[in-house]
Amino acid sequence: MASNGKRIKMVIEAYEKPDFTSKVGEFSLQMNPEKYDIDVPKQNSVKTKVLSNGEVAPGNDPEGLEKLVLEFYLDATGLVPGCEDVHESVGELRKLGLDVNGNIHRKNYLKVRWDSVLVFPCVMKSLKVDYLLFKPDGQPVRAKLVAEFEQFIDAETQAKINNTSSPDLTHVRTVVAGDNLPLLCYRIYGDCKYYIQVAEYNNIINLGHLTPGQKIIFPPLGYGNITTK
Repeated sequence: MASNGKRIKMVIEAYEKPDFTSKVGEFSLQMNPEKYDIDVPKQNSVKTKVLSNGEVAPGNDPEGLEKLVLEFYLDATGLVPGCEDVHESVGELRKLGLDVNGNIHRKNYLKVRWDSVLVFPCVMKSLKVDYLLFKPDGQPVRAKLVAEFEQFIDAETQAKINNTSSPDLTHVRTVVAGDNLPLLCYRIYGDCKYYIQVAEYNNIINLGHLTPGQKIIFPPLGYGNITTK
């Protein structure tokens, strides 16, 4: 990843507020991941609930959220600068992403950012550490980390989703570099023709420019101005 020829490190930023203000710290990856995986929920996964009379009805749970999985390494052998102590670095990441912040009584709100190409608002769900290389006294000097993050949607956006006719058929996508509205509409609806209606629904003025990290809501077909005509 480079910007004007300069290599940019992936960063995990932590905030105390859900609007991503009151930054409390960040963790820069010593070595950028060779890849990252984003799991997008299936479009047609339908949640249900059982009523008191035994009937089955659509559930009110929000649609499954996107998940991001990062695999990266820490190395304190001196071959790569940026890590003095593997245990200490793992502890810093755990504190930033998994430990409860006493000021807000919950985990921090995070943004995984790789320049402007990837901006993923989220919370950390899990962290797996495999220690791979050790000093004679047992101190680890190399580790592979697998961190899983779940997309975070702020209350205002979630409220807008809940006002649609069927939350189970509503989708929220976080824009990444290379995305455009016709492409996203094709992925969601199977047809790119709805992009102007989606732009109107989200108050997007410049149809040719989407910003990485921007959230776009795709309501069910037939809701509001998202018509099939």
